[in-house]
Amino acid sequence: MSSQKLSDILSQLQSSSNSSPQKITSLLTSAKRELLTLNALIPTPTTQPAILALARQTLETGALLSIRLQQPDAFTRYYQQLLPFYEIPDSTYNDQNRQRSKVT
Repeated sequence: MSSQKLSDILSQLQSSSNSSPQKITSLLTSAKRELLTLNALIPTPTTQPAILALARQTLETGALLSIRLQQPDAFTRYYQQLLPFYEIPDSTYNDQNRQRSKVT
């Protein structure tokens, strides 16, 4: 498994406006499995910046989709998982795809 697979899943999630809740939930589960495979569900000093950015984007997308699916417990879990990523300086991430203002 690779970061490319996670990128593909993230792209599917971000364009899933017409997908069923079951499809979205399945994609989110696959994305979190990929994060585990990449050892990126919790940020560490050894995690590559590109992987950190991808992990943060995935969790932010999950949080936003959980709001859309009216799943407050899922949103709370995603938000809690995002907190360690938000403690990392923005300069560590080399991307502009932040959605923190939508989540917090």
